[in-house]
Amino acid sequence: MIMVKDKLNMFMKNQNLDDDELYEKFGINSGMLENLMYKEKTEDGYKIRWGKQKIMA
Repeated sequence: MIMVKDKLNMFMKNQNLDDDELYEKFGINSGMLENLMYKEKTEDGYKIRWGKQKIMA
């Protein structure tokens, strides 16, 4: 969630970062996030899940 906030702040300052730059800034391997966070399509649209928890509708 902190990375999303930082990416949004950078966007508002017209300093866009691509995902690889953001992962490098926070020292995170993209594979880690792919294993934990995923997006699934439902009847209502897309939902983002973190492990087994729904974090956004």
